[in-house]
Amino acid sequence: MTSQKIKIKETDLDISNVSKLYKQVTNLFENKIKKITIDLERVNYIDSEGLYLLYDIHLKANKIGSKVQLINII
Repeated sequence: MTSQKIKIKETDLDISNVSKLYKQVTNLFENKIKKITIDLERVNYIDSEGLYLLYDIHLKANKIGSKVQLINII
């Protein structure tokens, strides 16, 4: 299974930066990556846009037969 890890460098996952993560994940889905691990170690705050993005990523992964794993959730 092809996998890729994304480490979020920002301390907030909010409206100001969700588009960056969305583009990264979309690119991985387009490249047929089957497992994506999103490392939230540095993230201290997630607003509603960030939560929706994580939910949307999960739905899209299920639809195409991929898996998304969130790690280091504080």
